[in-house]
Formats: sequence, structure tokens, C-alpha cells
Amino acid sequence: MGPSALQLAEQAEAEARYSEAISHYREHLAVSPDDDDARFRLARVLGWNKQFAESESLLSPWAEKYPDNPEGFVQLARVLRWDEKYSEAAEAYRRGLAVRPRDAAIHLELAQVYSYMKDYPHSLDEYRIALSLDPESVEARKGVVRALIWNGETQPARTA
Repeated sequence: MGPSALQLAEQAEAEARYSEAISHYREHLAVSPDDDDARFRLARVLGWNKQFAESESLLSPWAEKYPDNPEGFVQLARVLRWDEKYSEAAEAYRRGLAVRPRDAAIHLELAQVYSYMKDYPHSLDEYRIALSLDPESVEARKGVVRALIWNGETQPARTA
């Protein structure tokens, strides 16, 4: 007996063969419709494959079904961000932070969304929180500097 549809999907996903992974996840879910982990993975791969609407339609109920797991909200937020639905993405990130408030990576991603929305004060706040939670984060440090400039709180350094 060869590999299962789920094993084939996981292999294709690992090798960034997203269309193939999507096909195998769908095949697996046809016979195992209650496999929420596979449904989450399908939604994630759909997002990577720029099939945003379908990814969102799978992730929204998944996140609501598992409200204590921030990964559903965070993955939904990423797909919404890729789909340039920034207000909705910010809300999904905030819901993820309600579950895991000390997660520097979520604060960092929310800061980026606020930057895309040109909401520089909130972006700066989130970059600062991310930096306070992860003082070694180069991305958070850069984000604080960019947000300060965008927010008009400092001027970029002049070169001689």
C-alpha cells in the first residue's frame, strides 16, 4: 500500500508544490471530513497559493471553533493581509493576541499591518511591544525606527 492522501499532501506542501498539496488535502478531507488539522493545513496552503477567498472561508470557522488557539486567528490574519484586507487582518491579529498577549511575533505582524494602513501611531506601539517582548529582534528595532520616522517623531540621519 502506498502513501495516503494526507502523507502525499504533507510531502507536496513541504516541497512547495501547493496545487498538488491542495488536491491531496481535498482528497483526504473527502474521506475524513472531520479532520480539522488537515482542513487548517489546506487553508494555509490555499493562502500560500493566493486562493485567498477559499482560504478565508475555511480559516474563519476554524478560528471560531478553536478560539483558544491563536494559530487560527494568526493564519487568517496573514491571508487577509496578503489579500490586502488590512482592517480585517488587524482584527484577526488582535483576536490572536487576546489569547497570547505576550507573543512578540504576533505583535510584529500586527505592527506591519498598521503600517500598511498608514496608522503609524498604532504601528509604533506594536513595534515597541514586540521589541519589549523580544529585545533581540532586529525586525522590531527596524520597525520602531521606521514607525518613528513615518509618525514624524524623528528625522532620518543625514549622510555627510
